[in-house]
Amino acid sequence: LRFDGKPLPDVQVEIATAQGTRTAGHTNSQGRLEITLDHPGPTRLHAVHMIAVQAGTHDWESYWASLTFAAQP
Repeated sequence: LRFDGKPLPDVQVEIATAQGTRTAGHTNSQGRLEITLDHPGPTRLHAVHMIAVQAGTHDWESYWASLTFAAQP
């Protein structure tokens, strides 16, 4: 994962498949996470990065990322 052109460390990544959703892990200092796929079929990886802000209308900004693909057997 990258944010604002830089690696994004320690972000929780979730994996969603037909078997359900689970935490895949957290990105390392280079924004990377190695994931072993257990089942073929539609798969979605997703993560949310939250930033505290000093704004009159809100306290946080959230940035969402997702990747959807079909895992092959």
